[in-house]
Amino acid sequence: MILRANGTQGSEQISGAAGARGAGEPGAGSGDAARVPDHSGPSLSTGAEALKAGSGRAWDAPGVTGVGVDIVEVARIRELMQRKGDRLEGRVFTSEEMKSSTGGRYDRLAGRFAAKEAVAKALGTGIRGFGWSEIEIAEDPCGKPYVRLAGRAADVAAQRGVVRVEVSIAHTRDIAIALAVAIGGGEVEGRDV
Repeated sequence: MILRANGTQGSEQISGAAGARGAGEPGAGSGDAARVPDHSGPSLSTGAEALKAGSGRAWDAPGVTGVGVDIVEVARIRELMQRKGDRLEGRVFTSEEMKSSTGGRYDRLAGRFAAKEAVAKALGTGIRGFGWSEIEIAEDPCGKPYVRLAGRAADVAAQRGVVRVEVSIAHTRDIAIALAVAIGGGEVEGRDV
């Protein structure tokens, strides 16, 4: 089953010529038709179903409700920490996030800052209506980052039907990048998403 550009579903035939199969493979050339594999299961939701249902809000449908990405220069965070240091705790970073930079690991703190920006973008607001420290980037025992929202950031997520935010962080010596994906589909349970 495939999703056509016009929104309908169907199973299509592709011609064996023009690269549908590699040379020497059965059905290569000679006009043989090859079936597109049937990927049964739920289709990806774009929110169109919610709009068609009349809610007027794409985020009422389960699925991805927002995506955000951000990139930060590690030197910028290093300079900020050297100038303001502990004053950033509680305003920008939580105490747990500050612990990640012990031993001069500013690349880790830059990754968390990029992740906060990416989460704010995925929520669709940027940093408006809530503070930096209301988005916490924590990590599980294996080091996988996860998002914990508090206060007004959690309220924004609940209003938009976001049930969790997945985040991925990567960094080099010079830059940090983060990607956040907001997932919707119902009421927010608790404050961790």
